[in-house]
Amino acid sequence: MNLESNIPRIYSTLQDAGLWRIYTPADADDEAYEHDIEWFSMYCCPERRSSIRPRLGLEIFMWPYAGNVLSPPVWVWVIKQSPGFHVALPIWRGPRFFRTRVFKNACVADVGSDSEIAMLLYECSRRVTGSISELYGKAGGK
Repeated sequence: MNLESNIPRIYSTLQDAGLWRIYTPADADDEAYEHDIEWFSMYCCPERRSSIRPRLGLEIFMWPYAGNVLSPPVWVWVIKQSPGFHVALPIWRGPRFFRTRVFKNACVADVGSDSEIAMLLYECSRRVTGSISELYGKAGGK
């Protein structure tokens, strides 16, 4: 038995761990990029630069990966950095606890401002207290 395989890897950044995705115009053919660019073109304004939606495809590596379609959805916070550039960060794993509406092929949080997004982020952190493994390893809230 290889004991080294049981030692968890320590990552120095979110990028190294695969826990975020930076989208650029080079991703123009990516389903998530196309979705987000269209959403931002319709709803982005100086007061609105972020949204929350489920992960599309396998855009962010999540562990443990069960490989089954019935796994709880992973919700990501999408933040526009500048035209054509945005970041997706996983924030919640499990059933939604907030209102959503459909935009193109995916749900998005049904909120009107980044202030409301901030309240949803706070609620995510309140529901998942403890370590990062709780966020990525179990569904639902407390």
